[in-house]
Formats: sequence, structure tokens, C-alpha cells
Amino acid sequence: MNIFKKSKMLWAALSIMLLAGMAGMPAPALADDVILYPGYLSGSVTVTGQNITKITVRAIDTAQVYSASVTETVDPDDPPTSSINYNLTVESDRSYYLIAEVWTAGGDSNRVVTPVIGPEAVPLGATVTGVDLTVTPASISGTISTTTAGNTIESFHLYARISVPQFPGIDQWFYNRTSAYGLSVDGSTGRNYTLLVTPGYEYYFYRWITINGIQYYSSETVSSLAAGATLTRDFPIDVTAATISGISTLGGPTDIYYANIYGWASPPYRTTTTPKLLTDAYSLEVDAGTWNIQPRFQYYLTGLTPDLNGLQGYLFPPTRAVSVNDGDHLTENFSIDPGYITGFFNLSGANTVISDGYIRAYSTPGGYSYSWLRPGTGKYMAVVSPGDWQYNYLYLAFDYPADPDSSLRSYLWHNGSFLGPYTVASGQTVTADATFGTATVRLYYYVEGGGQLSYPSIEATRAGLTSPTARAYGSTVATTEGQAIVTLLPGTYTIEAFANVEGSNTEFGTHTVTVAEGDVVVIGGLGKPIIQVTNPTDGETVADYSVTVEGTTTDTEGIASITINGEVVFTGDPNNPLNEVAFSHAVDLPNDGANTIEVIATDTDGNAVTLTLTVYRDVPVTLTTLTYTGDTLVQVNTPVSLSASLVDENGQAVSDAGITFQAAVQSCTEVTDTYGVADCELSIPIPGVYPVDVAYAGDATHQSSAATALLTVYDPEGGFVTGGGWMMSPAGAYAADSSLTGKANFGFVSKYKRGATIPTGQTEFQFKVAGLNFHSESYEWLVVAGKRAQYKGTGTINNEGSYGFMLTAIDGAINGDGIDKFRIKIWDKANNGAIVYDNQMGSDDNTEPATVIGGGSIVIHTK
Repeated sequence: MNIFKKSKMLWAALSIMLLAGMAGMPAPALADDVILYPGYLSGSVTVTGQNITKITVRAIDTAQVYSASVTETVDPDDPPTSSINYNLTVESDRSYYLIAEVWTAGGDSNRVVTPVIGPEAVPLGATVTGVDLTVTPASISGTISTTTAGNTIESFHLYARISVPQFPGIDQWFYNRTSAYGLSVDGSTGRNYTLLVTPGYEYYFYRWITINGIQYYSSETVSSLAAGATLTRDFPIDVTAATISGISTLGGPTDIYYANIYGWASPPYRTTTTPKLLTDAYSLEVDAGTWNIQPRFQYYLTGLTPDLNGLQGYLFPPTRAVSVNDGDHLTENFSIDPGYITGFFNLSGANTVISDGYIRAYSTPGGYSYSWLRPGTGKYMAVVSPGDWQYNYLYLAFDYPADPDSSLRSYLWHNGSFLGPYTVASGQTVTADATFGTATVRLYYYVEGGGQLSYPSIEATRAGLTSPTARAYGSTVATTEGQAIVTLLPGTYTIEAFANVEGSNTEFGTHTVTVAEGDVVVIGGLGKPIIQVTNPTDGETVADYSVTVEGTTTDTEGIASITINGEVVFTGDPNNPLNEVAFSHAVDLPNDGANTIEVIATDTDGNAVTLTLTVYRDVPVTLTTLTYTGDTLVQVNTPVSLSASLVDENGQAVSDAGITFQAAVQSCTEVTDTYGVADCELSIPIPGVYPVDVAYAGDATHQSSAATALLTVYDPEGGFVTGGGWMMSPAGAYAADSSLTGKANFGFVSKYKRGATIPTGQTEFQFKVAGLNFHSESYEWLVVAGKRAQYKGTGTINNEGSYGFMLTAIDGAINGDGIDKFRIKIWDKANNGAIVYDNQMGSDDNTEPATVIGGGSIVIHTK
């Protein structure tokens, strides 16, 4: 296979290709073994009249099966040079074409491509020297300018791509280039350029030139030039000035972290974009023509359920066409009142846990919406502008934490419509779930003769496509044996093997594999068998005490035996070996929960490969609910009555169940009575707010369950607290507008009167930026413990409503550092306890305050 036929995203795979081997070995099989019998190509790369900073030499064999590359860089402390040596490790007993991309020194960023040389024959295990690549460049040069004064040339990128018949299908890889960034050149004066090009090739010459923030694109086909020849091409660009400005907003539960406005127009093709928008207002520099304008929002979901909060997404609404004349200053507002598409992305089969991923929907013209998936669950929510949306792209990432090799990871992507179309109105939520089946293919890497490899990887290309649809990577540590595992959707794939050996990145080894949902495949490599298990699925849960293991093993040398969990299920005839054997064997599942199934296939040469599955035996259990019903507020040194009730999923009491109570540092365990109730008593001598954790471990017929509560232990004879001053309210504290920050004033006193069990006092809190004025009406309890005071009560906001509050304060004088700290949490009792304000949003109530007051003081008084 020719790796260079792949898409532009090959940058990752090109750095992690497989080769292995030692000289003097017999000629290898072409496709069955993941093994390289290396030979070596070495020589120099020279650019006449230029100094070199870096080279990349690429080789592909004449049959387009094997490829390799190596990159060499000049040390900046070394003297300038026009020539660099290279050493390339390749599969021997082949002939190769070679080409080099060369970065040259100079004021601009330049790259030139050498002409192809070869084929160069590499005998088995041989080192071929003197394979030199030399180029005396031709050039295209001229001046970039504007036809009117007052314009600024900011950058240019000029490319001359060549077509290379010896490397078919990969023209985009081989291009000459010159670029300059960060310019500030008067357009009427202009800027000269020189583009070095490969002699003897036709060029697809294309240009990106940025003027006044607008990027102008043009292209043409240029006939070949002789070595040393120069072609003059000037680019005078007609620039007219105009602007489009307005407001761009996205509503809904979104926390925008990046937004801008993008525009494009043609002919000639040009693009422009604003910098990151710091407010809703924008201004876009354009010129005369019809522009397609698009706001672009990147956001996190907020204010929703825990399974959605924090999910990342992008929204690029459909473009809007705007006609612009020279000198226009147009207003175009974008106010997006979105709708939503939400659901679960489910996997079924051999690997069902997603570590990362996203799905993309599109809407015409030019609209896109991305939603990341919640790892593990596949939950998503796409924020979309009103209109019709069709899902057309899927990206999933996997890691394999249960595998002994923790470095394994893989990625798959799927192009093509798979959900929708959906018509979504403003404020509307559409539910769309998707399910895909998966299979896994594991490939082992062996280095013949004890050589080392690193960065093992595989690419999987679905039948009928030319670009990979999945990639997998193994350890970066050099080893004589490596592996990679890839998760795939059902289908037929070409599996290609790669790794890095001796500084070269080289491809070797291909397999064709057809997988169905749930299949687990292990390719042994180095002449070892291939095992494909079609039942059961790795990680499957079954409601039985046995499972039938089904699948096939293949090997070109013939299968000698198959063993499943130590039992031989097939023995081959040495006089008439079978290259493919199907097996079906019942295996006991002795354990509740995880059971390991191990399939070992051995060929007639004694080479063995092992495939391991985990199957879970489902133990039917009844769900239970544990509820804490004991004390939550007591005086210090008063017995605390801890109580909990346990019922099953039908509401029936569960008796004789051990319930463990943990409060502060004390614990007790009691058994439930016939009513499902367990009780015990503790005594806590120190005031404080303590979590109470209650747990039921479960048994063979009942599932475990747990409950938590808070226990407040107060001392009416203890101290009291006073405070007054101000603090800076942080972003995120005010739930209605998390962006608000500013000064907040407070004043409070909380104390127990003699003989009282309910504290009295007054609390005022004002956050003027938000128009929030809180006043307490009553208190429930007060706890003073050392440097810390905390109390709870009820009050009003702006003299209305019923709001609960909890105030926590730190007296820095008692703490010893002199730093007073303050926290207040306010919630709406009439709205299911929705948080209104909390300057430590998301933290537990017991968490120590983090906000340092800006002025005033907090004092804890002792009686």
C-alpha cells in the first residue's frame, strides 16, 4: 500500500510507521507478516546556490507497497551549508523512487522540492550509498502590490505544487513554497518575492495574500521551467475599502469562550475574519462585492443537568449574503435564539466506552454545529440556529485502561449522513439517539533478529475509500515487541502496520480484515496465526453460567491446535494441515461478575498467539434504597440518634441487613429490624457541621446502596460572630449572570441568647452590580469552632421572596495569618433550592471559604 495516497491528516501517521528486521534473512512474504528485512539508502541532498536548514527524504517502492521517510535538521550553531546527508531504512529486496523536500535559509520561509530519482535497487540486507538528490532551482519572482495607496500588505503564502507520477495520488505533499508573516508594507510600494521551484515539472501555482486583514486567493497552471530559469509574475491587487459591523449574540445555556465573525467572497476568492470578540459588537473589514458572513461561537454548556454542564460545542450558523459597495459601512446584526438537538451516542459490540469524541451537523448554506460527547456515557447536546440540520460526521477516541499496556489508544471517524434531518425552532429541543456497532483489531509487532521499534501504529482504511477511517497508537518506548489496537465500525478494512526504527519512518505489513459488530481480532504477526472471535463480545454481560465461544483462526502454515481456557478444542493433521479453522466451544463462567476467556492458536511451526476476553456473568439482584431518617441538628454533648430505613425496589422493607453509620470520627453498625430500620446513638463533643455517611454493602440478592446527610452540632453556650466590610465578588458567583464581578458589602451578627436554642442576629449582603440586596429574617443554627463560624437561616432579596442562606466566616486573628475570609450561599426556596448567589459556586458547604475580604473585619467572640 502507498501510505502517501492518504489525506492531509497523515502528519500523525507519518511519524509512526513500522519496520523491523535484520540483514541476511530469507526474502519476506509481501503481506502476511508484520516484519521488515531492512536495507539502507544513504546519500546527500543539495540545493545549488542555497543554504539548507532541514530536509525530509521520502521513498516509495516501485510496486507502491512500502514507503519510508526520514527528516534531518541542521544545527543552527553549525556553519551554513548547501548539502545535508541522510540515512534511510527501507524494506530490502526492492527498488525505490526518492524525492526530498528542502527548507532553505533566507529572509522568507522557503521550501523547494527536488526532482524524483530512481528507481534505486536495494538488495536483501544491503546498504546502498551515494544516492544523492540535487536540485538547481528555477524561480518565480515578482512584486505584490495594490493599485491604490493606503493599503497594508500583511502576509503572503505562495505555493507551486508539482505532479509526481512516481508518487501517484499524493500531489498535495510535494509543493514549493515561500511565505512571509507579520508584514506591514505599504501596498503602493509593494513587496518583492522569490519562489524557488523544481525544474522540469508543471506547477499548480496558487497564492494567499493578506491585505488590510483580507486574504486574497488566486491560482494558475504554469509550464515547467528549466534549471536556473526565472519567470516573472507580478500581483497588483485592486483593493476597495468597506466595513460590515453590528452585534453578534448567542442565547441559551452557553458560556461563550471564543467568538468571531468570518466572511468570504468571490470572484476573486477572498476571506476575512475579526479577532476574538471581547464584546457582542464586531467590525469586519471587507471590500466591494457580495460577502457571505458567518458568526462563529465556541462555548461550554452551563446551567443544565450535571450530564450536560461543561460540554463543549461550536456553532457556525448558516452564512448570510451581504452586497457591499466601495466605501460602504453596513450594519448586519446576528442575534441567535437557538434550538437544541440532544441525546445519547451509544456503542454496542466489542468496545463501548468512549474516552472523547464529537459529532457534527450541517445546515445550508455553510452552517455547522459541533457537540462534544460526554466521555463514558456518550451524552451530547448540540446548540443550533433555527432551521434544518443533518448529522454528517462522527469522531470517537478510545483508550484501553483495562489493558496491561496502558499506552494504547485509537481514533475513528465516519463521514456520511447518519442522523436527521431535523427541523429545529428557537427554544425547541429535539431528541436524537444514535447506535453504532464496534469491533476491535489488535496487531502485534515483532522485530526480526532482535532489533528495536518504537511508536507502533496501525491505519485502517475502509473498503472503497482512499483515506484511513481509523488509527491506533502504541507505546513510544523502544522495544523488540510492540502492539496497537484499533476500534472499528463493522466492515472490510485494509490494516496497515507502521513503526519507527533506526530513525526512519517506514510502512510495512498489510492485512485485509472483515469485522462484524462484536468481533474481536488478534493478528499475531511474524508468521503467527490470526484469531477472530465472533461470540461473545469482549466485556459482554450474560445471564447464564456458560457461554459458547465462536470464531476462526487462520495461518498460511496451517493450524496445529486451538485451546480455550486450557482445553484443547482442535488438533490438526500434520500431514494435511488446514489454513483456516472454525471453532465453537462452551465455556463455564464460574464467577459472579468477571470471567476471563483465553483462546490460544498455534500453527504447525509452533508459533502461538493468544486472544483474551472478559465476560461478565449477570447476578440478578434486587435494587435497594437506603434513606437516612435520624437527627440533623443537636446540641453539643447531646446523644445523636442515627437512623436509616432500607427498602427494595418494590417498596418492601429489607430486614437483617447490616447498616454502617459514620459521623465525624465515630461509627457504628446495626442490623435492620422487620421494618427495615436500623438505629444507633453517638455523642459528638465538638461543635461543627459533620457529614453522616450511611452504607449498606448488599448481599447475593440485594444491591448495595448508600445515603448521606449533614449533622449540625451547636453549642448555645459557645462563642458568637460579628463581621462587616466588603469583598470582590468573583465571576460565576451570581447565577443569573456569571460574568458579573464587583464589590459586595456585608454586615452580620449571629449569637445565642442565654438559654436559647435558636440563634438571633441580623445579616445584610449587597451586590450592587447585580441589584441584589439580601436581608435575613430568621436563623436556624450557629456553629462556632475555633477560627471558623457558620450559620444558616432564611431571608429576602429586595424585600421579596423566601430564600435560604448559609454564611461561613474565618477570623484570621485566631487563624494566626491575619486573613479574614467570607462566603455566603443564597438559594431560592420557592424554586427547588436553585442557587441565586455563591461566591464559592460548586463547593461543598463544609469547604473552607476562599474569598479574602477587601476591607473591614470578621471577629469570633468567646463567652
